Amino acid sequence: MGHTRSLAEATSEFRWLQAGLDNWTKRVAQYAETWSSRNDDLRDAAYWHSERATASVLVAALAQTGADVLSEYTCERIEQGSTSRRGRTDIWCSEGSRDGTIIEAKQIWPDGRNVLKTELGKAFRAARAQLQSEHNLAPDTQRLSVVFAVPRILGEDHVEDPAAPFLEYLNTVAKKDVLCGAAGFAWCFPGNARQLRGVWAGAKGHVFPGVLAVVRREEPLGSGCHRG
Repeated sequence: MGHTRSLAEATSEFRWLQAGLDNWTKRVAQYAETWSSRNDDLRDAAYWHSERATASVLVAALAQTGADVLSEYTCERIEQGSTSRRGRTDIWCSEGSRDGTIIEAKQIWPDGRNVLKTELGKAFRAARAQLQSEHNLAPDTQRLSVVFAVPRILGEDHVEDPAAPFLEYLNTVAKKDVLCGAAGFAWCFPGNARQLRGVWAGAKGHVFPGVLAVVRREEPLGSGCHRG
């Protein structure tokens, strides 16, 4: 079992995000302290399920800052060339602007560092389309997309820390390339989750040692959605 490695950074323009990202890394690590150490079917990590589950940790982290936060509420969407339809907004937070901030979340499972940039790009394009389809938003509402990346790394019994190359990549190359221009980013690789092995078909033999969150600002295309 290694040491927990975490980092959270937000740009000066998005200073309000810093406390939320800090809280998010702490909550991911706190969850792992209890559940990633188990040796039974309940062994778990906060990022090991789905976009919605991972985003729920961010909701709690933002609420911990004192902000008002809502999640998974009904909104109206109008996509290019289509009529309006009902959808759901992942997160609304009262910080960021007079009318608050909506956040669209996506989750990816990249096979190591070599495909991280490509898969992040695809996820951000999907999130941007969702944000730009939202209708009837208050005029000053800010739009952010967040992509959670859970690396899927081939686990080898003789390797003490399979996450080490990925973490080295994040601390060096990624900061200057993949994460450049982000409103903020954070990662948490809990010490007792480094050897967290997949249990589903296709995932066995791989470890899922931590999670990266990358946040970007998205520009509006038209208007967006009502809370409630």
